[in-house]
Amino acid sequence: FETRYLWRGLRDRVVPPSFLRSGGTEVACMSTSMDLDVVASYALSRTPLLFRIKVDSPMDLGAEIGWLSVFPTEREVLYPPLTFLKPMFTQHIKDVPDGKVITVKPSFPT
Repeated sequence: FETRYLWRGLRDRVVPPSFLRSGGTEVACMSTSMDLDVVASYALSRTPLLFRIKVDSPMDLGAEIGWLSVFPTEREVLYPPLTFLKPMFTQHIKDVPDGKVITVKPSFPT
């Protein structure tokens, strides 16, 4: 299994410092995509937030649901409720002063 990255984009969002220190849990299902362009279009705003989700193992990968999606070209991967995101590092988005990319490691209940 080769490391791969998934993406989640949020429009007009800023994360609190506590998330950057301790991480956080998504209480609902979490939609991600294998396609950065799709996610960037969802996040397009003054303060875009992109999560770059590092998947090192098949045990860290959500369910690929493109085969049943109304929008299969979005290459969606769905994570279950209570997925925990542990921040690894933060980067700024080039030419977007308030935009951030946060690389995270997912873990979810088994």
